[in-house]
Amino acid sequence: MPDNIFESKTIKRAKVLGILSILLFFISFGFLALAAFLQESNIRAVIIPGSLIGFIGCNILALFFIYKAYPVLLYSDCKRMDTIYDKQELTLFSIPRQDALEQLLVSQKFKYMQDGYYHKKKLSLIKDSVNYVIRITQDTDIENAFHREVSRLEYTYKKWNHLCFILFVFMDTINDDTLTTIKALGKDRIIMETVIYPKASASAVIAAIDQQTGLGYFMDTTRHSISLYAYGCRLLKKITGATAQNKPLD
Repeated sequence: MPDNIFESKTIKRAKVLGILSILLFFISFGFLALAAFLQESNIRAVIIPGSLIGFIGCNILALFFIYKAYPVLLYSDCKRMDTIYDKQELTLFSIPRQDALEQLLVSQKFKYMQDGYYHKKKLSLIKDSVNYVIRITQDTDIENAFHREVSRLEYTYKKWNHLCFILFVFMDTINDDTLTTIKALGKDRIIMETVIYPKASASAVIAAIDQQTGLGYFMDTTRHSISLYAYGCRLLKKITGATAQNKPLD
């Protein structure tokens, strides 16, 4: 995420504007309450029009403050989340071979589909149902694999609602650059679904497995969440038996 787009004083001013907009919103309804309370009084001819003007004026001013503050507050919240996940390490799991992972998916009642996808639809009280789609591939470039497979899936199954895509990438070896990329890709998805677009209808979780060691890594969420990315992380941990062990980044 780009640094220093807004100065600290600009962020503080935006927070003040946000608080003022909330206060103005409540004050506007205070004007309506005042008009209702004094509608039988001798000064209602003055109070009622004045209250309506106060109600409309406060809401217009509140909307203006929100309009001015929103981009800065959005950036500030994204930056806060980015800092939180910078401190979090990748979650570790173990998958000895690709065929072992395929057997795990079958045991979890995933249905093998065309083009190498595994699919399972699961009911959810919050999202009605979630379409879990898993693909297993091999690559030497984790970022290239992620963008390629996400684009491929969007083209094939773009009409599915509440789509949670989990991509397992088996690699000859995993180095620190690979781990950094996994973290960056995960952070982007988490921030997108937590701050920028909480109603996202699709998400993607990437997990890389070192074929030499059988160890896999992915970026988990820090807390319980109803985002599709979090749904994917919970399923990934269930499938692989991932523990709280983490791999630090040097």
